[in-house]
Amino acid sequence: MSDDREDSRRKQVFPHNKLMVMGVLNLTPDSFSDSATLLLPSERPDIDKVVDKASKLIASKIDILDIGGESTRPGAEAVSAGREIERVLPAVEALTKRFDFMISIDTRKALVASEALDAGAVVVNDVSGFRHDLDLPEICRRAKGVVLGHLRDEPQSMQDNIEFKDLLSEVACELSCSYKKARTVGIPHSSICLDPGIGFGKTFAQNLELIANADLLRSRLPREVAILFGISRKAFLGEFVSGGPIARDFLSHVAGAVALFLGATIVRVHAVAEAVQMKKLVGALRSARRPM
Repeated sequence: MSDDREDSRRKQVFPHNKLMVMGVLNLTPDSFSDSATLLLPSERPDIDKVVDKASKLIASKIDILDIGGESTRPGAEAVSAGREIERVLPAVEALTKRFDFMISIDTRKALVASEALDAGAVVVNDVSGFRHDLDLPEICRRAKGVVLGHLRDEPQSMQDNIEFKDLLSEVACELSCSYKKARTVGIPHSSICLDPGIGFGKTFAQNLELIANADLLRSRLPREVAILFGISRKAFLGEFVSGGPIARDFLSHVAGAVALFLGATIVRVHAVAEAVQMKKLVGALRSARRPM
């Protein structure tokens, strides 16, 4: 069977014309959401709290639940695969037994992804776009979907390499390279989502440019591929509002609405209920547009 026929028969995890909300469940002690309270002092998850948190996220009508055990914010320290597995695996096992829902594992590591997929996760969200772990693409053949982000270098050093001659062209080119790696190992087109990496090795102005030109970015990526924007609570929003990360939720939804209206497919958010409402409005607005 040809790749195209196999692709068409496989259930579309990321339909390019369906708007989706990915809810965040971070199991890291330095998370800037409230998820740090989900870890025990041993840094293993408090399963009762994890299930309660996940049930609320799912009840809010999100489409995907993204679970992560390593912080990838600028300057974050690397976490071993073993420690990451200790944080996320019991949670993935518990949630996949409790809920019939699409679970994503947020990791750059093949071993973590493999364990999570064995435990019932169906999507791998790799912020490095297959640049960190060369064994990850092959592991992701087992996933129903893969999100490939744009990230140069490592979280500890990514803000040291933020010079672009043409931001949109270079981000699109590097994302297309990640896409080609996925296709090379046999991952279907409809199972791939690309993420321009808002806040990952980008300046304040570059973050704004990527969001404001989401339509141009889409036009430079493989045709009809799904696109994810992870804007929620990112530090650059602090230029417009005082307070901590939670105070940035409203602006996260405003920026997310712009990205979705201009052609993005998925927003990754912490405050999910408002994002689901925003998604419905943007969907209606997109349907109301007259063809050019």
